[in-house]
Amino acid sequence: MELNEATIATFRMLIFEPEKQGLPFPTLKECFKPATVARANDLLYADYMILIENRPLPKVIFYILMREAFGDPNGKDKDGSLGYRLRVAK
Repeated sequence: MELNEATIATFRMLIFEPEKQGLPFPTLKECFKPATVARANDLLYADYMILIENRPLPKVIFYILMREAFGDPNGKDKDGSLGYRLRVAK
């Protein structure tokens, strides 16, 4: 996969507007809600992959789109890994 603006734009459309693409999962912003404790980026990625039923999504694209949706990472987990103060919305 080549990482370029066209690739990012394609994934952006799929992740931010899944209903328009006929995909059965919520938007990226709807999948997470605020939390008091930070969760590492790689764990949020794993959570998200479960929510989208392991459809292909490169981790680097996920990180780029998380920044677009939620801004810069805003915390570190108990192990010191960079992440967001987010949790899966149920």
